[in-house]
Amino acid sequence: GTHVRSAGDAAWATGDSRDALQLIAEGVTEVAGFGVAAISVARDDGYMQVMAVAGSDDARRTLEGARTPIAELMEEVAKADDWGLLKFVPHERLDLDDGAWGWVPDYEPLDVPDAWHPLDLLVAPLRYADGVLRGSLSIDLPRDGRRPDAEQRRLLELYAGQAGRAVVTALEREALAEQVRLAEAARTIVRRASAKLSLEQVLAESREALLEGFRAAGLWIQTLDDGG
Repeated sequence: GTHVRSAGDAAWATGDSRDALQLIAEGVTEVAGFGVAAISVARDDGYMQVMAVAGSDDARRTLEGARTPIAELMEEVAKADDWGLLKFVPHERLDLDDGAWGWVPDYEPLDVPDAWHPLDLLVAPLRYADGVLRGSLSIDLPRDGRRPDAEQRRLLELYAGQAGRAVVTALEREALAEQVRLAEAARTIVRRASAKLSLEQVLAESREALLEGFRAAGLWIQTLDDGG
């Protein structure tokens, strides 16, 4: 299964970043022989958020923007068979509450020893050179109904490497966009704050720029008396 919890979407830095992740996910479905691929990005709040889904309109509607706690995902990954960059958790090892996770394919497993089960978990945690978890590539629904063989695993590892680099690039773009936005907010505040204005007027003029720069819903400013 493609195991993520549903939740709201969040803004992404640029359309180019999302497009790059989408192309990689589509490569997994078109070349590696899987029905669904999803790429998620690790967020600062401890959640993994799906940013690209390929292969199934139903999966895309369910998963896009969905979030799952990173700690819970990694608890399941700890039970996995180690396939290099790929981690495989057979469904019988998973500890999932009914209905707690996202899209699961609706099909009957083949009656063979290496049959793929709808709740099997195949995921590549995406880490870059610094070893920090940056995202994940989840793969589901092999077209032949079987757990991937050595050749499929080799292809999937290539796509996992691409996905890891793309996620790091996207996060760097997002961080740069954040810096630019905050710098612009600071410049706006400086332009509006004149020596001729009172403290109350400076705060009133700066409020809009601060709210926009920090994408905040509310603003509280505390001033301290210098004791003079």
